[in-house]
Amino acid sequence: MSPRALGLGGATAWVLGAAWGLILLGRAALWLRPAAEHDIVTLGLLSAVVFLLGAFGVLSVHRPATPVRGALGLRATHPGFAAFGVALGLALHGPAEALRALIERRFPVPEEELAFQVQLLSVDTPLRAAMLLVVAACVVPLVEELFFRGALYGCLRRDVGLPAAFTFVAIAFTLSHLADYSSPGAMLRTWAPLLPVALVLGWVRAASGSLLPSLALHVAFNALTVTALVSGLSTPGESAAPPPWFALGGSVATLVLVYGVHALARSSEVAVEAREEDER
Repeated sequence: MSPRALGLGGATAWVLGAAWGLILLGRAALWLRPAAEHDIVTLGLLSAVVFLLGAFGVLSVHRPATPVRGALGLRATHPGFAAFGVALGLALHGPAEALRALIERRFPVPEEELAFQVQLLSVDTPLRAAMLLVVAACVVPLVEELFFRGALYGCLRRDVGLPAAFTFVAIAFTLSHLADYSSPGAMLRTWAPLLPVALVLGWVRAASGSLLPSLALHVAFNALTVTALVSGLSTPGESAAPPPWFALGGSVATLVLVYGVHALARSSEVAVEAREEDER
């Protein structure tokens, strides 16, 4: 099969296809097992199937002759980017939680949505806690990175350029994280905290020339969320504002770390070579 350039219209079609795939698989799972609606482990595994198929579908159409690892950005870069990724995954909780609390002051979470979150994220046995950690903090970040900042970003980076690829992937990743598109409040509560995370993920991916640092960031961000739930530091469905020191400290740390990524990207010859591979 000869390769076909991936434009923004084609990338939109792939994202919508993945969304429809999630919906169809979700409905099939509910038909087979109604309790799956409140099982985040099942939902996470369904997303793994869809995003993996989507990633390799994109590559089979738009990069059939390119080695898979290179097409997905699974290449070496400066190891310091992985450390920055993990640190950013932790620090980003500050601005993300601050934005969430700000939006919820204007659009409070309905009681039925809070109840659904409690059911979805409840941890009642050690086995469920372990499964939740593996799926939500490892499997889901991996497949989302392979699809969005691996296959889609890699193809768009070559075919439409860095600014368009960066912007499209950040927006598509953000918009994909929502089940209820009928409520302005639900959209803002989901998208406002997630957009800065998506932008920083894209920044780390672009600066490092590799998917691995953004994967480290994504895993660290999700792992902190799940660990807080499992340990009891956070309660499913709670809607409290974070302490000011947490929001401010996380925001300042995020800015410092983002600058650190920029400085390392400029000074590292390995990163320069990795970014050059992104362009080929």
